[in-house]
Amino acid sequence: MTVGAIHSGELLDRTVHEVVDQHLADLLGRLIAADSQTPPGDCRAAVRACAAWLDAERMTYEIVADDERLPNLIVRLGDARRGDELCWNAHLDTVRAGDREAWRTDPFKATFADGRVYGLGAANCKASAAAQLCAALALARARAPLRGELVLTLVADEESLGSRGTGHLIETGRVRPRYFLAGGPTGNRLIHSERGLLWAEVAVSGSAAHGAVPEEGRNAVVESARLMLELVETLGPALAERRGPEVPPSSLNVGVVRGGESPNMVPPSCSFVVDRRLVPGETPDAALAEIAELCGRSAARRGFEVTVSAARAVEPYAADPDSRLSRAVCDACRYVGLDPEVGQSIAISDARFVAHGGVEIVGFGPGDGRASHGPNESVPVAEARDAARVLALSAAALLGAEAP
Repeated sequence: MTVGAIHSGELLDRTVHEVVDQHLADLLGRLIAADSQTPPGDCRAAVRACAAWLDAERMTYEIVADDERLPNLIVRLGDARRGDELCWNAHLDTVRAGDREAWRTDPFKATFADGRVYGLGAANCKASAAAQLCAALALARARAPLRGELVLTLVADEESLGSRGTGHLIETGRVRPRYFLAGGPTGNRLIHSERGLLWAEVAVSGSAAHGAVPEEGRNAVVESARLMLELVETLGPALAERRGPEVPPSSLNVGVVRGGESPNMVPPSCSFVVDRRLVPGETPDAALAEIAELCGRSAARRGFEVTVSAARAVEPYAADPDSRLSRAVCDACRYVGLDPEVGQSIAISDARFVAHGGVEIVGFGPGDGRASHGPNESVPVAEARDAARVLALSAAALLGAEAP
């Protein structure tokens, strides 16, 4: 399957160039200026920015929200009655800007310098959103014949691993994809697999005493510290040997600790949260049992009480790297002069909502995920341009002919 055989690749690619030249910088400016930090994850300003742009281009859309602060925008092209549905997905919420003094530029103003655009969310994931909007407009302008429907979804509630964004659209049947392209900072590499996640909350119980006589109590903070170290030193190396396709190894990190009320008191309780990343083939239930077993042995040996519970769980997935969607994206990459490369995902995307229902999945978009949750976030403008070209051309190829 080649792009040229399905639709005039040259015409469509030229249209994408025109749209990107006219709109990419403007869209990035509008999106980065829209504060959508999580918490609280309010995406109303970002959705209004997209809606205003779509209105100006006379493109129809709908806004769907389970929570008025977390709206999701949907753009449709083509006709679902004539074929399969391809869903493009990008999230509009960001993490917090953090220490403003660490930023060399205003995090809420798109700053273009040295071929890059700087700003909060530039890579994760507003450049993907802008590229998808440009690609959709190019397909509409070029009147690409789609036998099926392209559904562009710009969503909220992704950074918190929530379900009121893409999850809500899937649950309510607003989106029923056969193909799902998750926009994100992959460096325009293809992602077919993602690790899962378990947040295990470990609660340690000791006994209180005056801080002047610590031997009369059981210090839950100290016992928790020993237990955390044991988890990291005992389980950590074993996890590093567990590997899956196109993902980093399994891992464990202690990210939150809560304990103690006063320096002059032996704390009777302490809790901490373990972030456990799971490779395909592992399950949250098995990971929880593994942590609970180690904690239970340690507690019995040292004489304190411990409980382990799951605070959040996401299944890992491994999609088919030779799917029709993957081949269409690879063909489009070659058409625009990119060598199609397979990347390695460190994050979790909204593809998790469709990963176990027979849906073909590819993660693809501009930017570097490892550098996206920190000050001076940026993305190469050329990557965003190339992403828009690949998106438009692959959609035309995938939906432009009867499925084999």
